[in-house]
Amino acid sequence: MACPKGIPGYLHHKASGHAFVRINGNDIYLDFHNSKESKAEYDRIIRKWLTNNRLLPQKENHRDAITVMSGAVQ
Repeated sequence: MACPKGIPGYLHHKASGHAFVRINGNDIYLDFHNSKESKAEYDRIIRKWLTNNRLLPQKENHRDAITVMSGAVQ
């Protein structure tokens, strides 16, 4: 898949058969190469990367979002 200059490519990891995209030295693995799902995920990641000034958004820390309640609720 040819991409405009400066856009990370849609790559094939031959050992696993999956597609991946390398952004800022980080490999992001997608679904199987040439599948509709992997191409849609690639488009979503590139769109997110472009709208965030060509930076990957920081991963959210989901552990902080969990609330544990103890005891019976009446």
